[in-house]
This record gives sequence, structure tokens and C-alpha cells, in this order.
Amino acid sequence: MSDAGSATAMLSAEAAPPPADQGQASGQVVGGDQGTPPPAPAPGGDNWYAKVTDADLRGYIENKGWKDPADVATGYRNLEKLVGSEKVPLPKNSEDLEGWNRVYDSLGRPKTAEDYKLPVPEGDPGTFAKAAAAEFHKAGISQGQADKLSAWWNQTQTAKMQEFQQQASQKAEADVSAVRAEWGGAYAENLELGRRAAREFGLDGAKLSAMENGLGTGEMLRLLAKIGRATTEHGFEGGKTSGSFGMTPDAAKNQISTLQGDREWASKYINGNADARAEMSRLMALAYPES
Repeated sequence: MSDAGSATAMLSAEAAPPPADQGQASGQVVGGDQGTPPPAPAPGGDNWYAKVTDADLRGYIENKGWKDPADVATGYRNLEKLVGSEKVPLPKNSEDLEGWNRVYDSLGRPKTAEDYKLPVPEGDPGTFAKAAAAEFHKAGISQGQADKLSAWWNQTQTAKMQEFQQQASQKAEADVSAVRAEWGGAYAENLELGRRAAREFGLDGAKLSAMENGLGTGEMLRLLAKIGRATTEHGFEGGKTSGSFGMTPDAAKNQISTLQGDREWASKYINGNADARAEMSRLMALAYPES
């Protein structure tokens, strides 16, 4: 057997290329780059988006996992339902007043500042609420937002007012205690002097309250007591006077020393004069209230 016809030769020899016209005669494609491209997959297949030329878009579709174009259309319709059909164009910039007004109005802002219905605390004239409504309208605040802001403001102011009144009450009590200790046994008399002064000068409750807020409780009591004493000493209420009326302990002690140095008065006291003894008793009670 010759080498040319042996199996070894047949298996080890390189295959010879077919004749140039053999492939053409059979109608087969010879080279990978020759002939017509393979047909595109039919729509609805696993790779239905293969014709999309944009690589990023094609990758996006692939990652979404849409099975076919109908799946995409269904998702878009659901998105429109979620977003809604009513759309308000956004303002061009911060200076686009017409655009911002369009947005504010669509979000529930009343047509005018006067259309706000703001809660007003009892007894409040509503001046602040009117001013606030004007600012709310400029800022594009809706009625619902205005209600919440107004409720918060009223609660805050009420709490502050209650705190202020409590502090003022505590301060007034402390002032009264200090004045009571300062005046001692003359407290009731000095208080009555203050009442007389208030009546004489027509100081009603509102005026006295204004004085107390301005001066403080303690200073107001001292001032009115001084006015009452000065008026009494100059013939207040029909000329009735009392040198010891409304004296503080220190003033009473000073008056006792003065009387003890007065020989005429001392003589009356020693000889049992009723007026002198009554005056001394009154001064002693004022000078030493705790005795």
C-alpha cells in the first residue's frame, strides 16, 4: 500500500481547500465576513430589543427585565396614573413671580390675604392675625399650613403669658412680704394710707395695675403710703392728723426718743396724762411689733 493511500497519510495530511467555485456553486457562505447577515430575532423573543441601537438604552431595557414591548407600554401607563394628569410648570427661577404664584395657588394658597381663616384667641382684636395673613400670602402658605402655624403661635404665646403671669405673681408676693417685714406693726396703717391716697387722687383698679406693672408692687405700696401720710399730715380728710399713723418701727423708735427728750411731754407722761400714755403705748407697739 502506498503512503498516499494509507490511513496515516489521510489523517495526518492537512485538508486541502475546496475549489474556488465549489462553495459558490453550492450557494454556501465561505467566509465569516462574506454574504448576508443573519436574520433578526422575531419580536416577542428573549432578545426582542436587539434592534435598539443605543447601547445604554438597550442595557437599561435588559436590566428592567421587560419581556416585550407590551410590557413596556403597561409600565408607562401605570406611571402616568401614579403621576397624574394635572401638571404645573415649574418656575423658571427665583425671580419668576408669575411661575411661583401659579405653584402657590395650585398648592392651596387662598386667592387673597383676606381669605385666610386664622384662629384668634379670645379677647384678641385680631391685629396680629391680619398682619400674619398678609405675610402668609406673600410666602405662598396654604390655608392648611396657615392653620398649623397659627395654632402653634397661639399655643406658644399662651404658654409664655401664663409663665409671665406666674412670675409676676411670685414677685408681687415676695414684695409684699418684704414690705410687711419693713413696716412691721405699721403695715396695716401704711396700707390704709395708700388706700386713702388712691381714693383721693382717683386711682382706680386699671391705673393702680399700670402703676404696679411699672414700679413693682413694693415700690408702689411705699409710694402711696408716703403720699397718704403727707396728705394726712396736712389736714387730709377734714383736718384729722396723727403723727404716729403709718410709722415704721424705726420712725416710731425715733419719735419715742424725741418725746423722752421733751421735758413738758415727759412731765405729762410721768404724772399719768392719759393722752401721753396712749401715745407712748401706740409708739411702743409700732416700734416693737414682735414684742
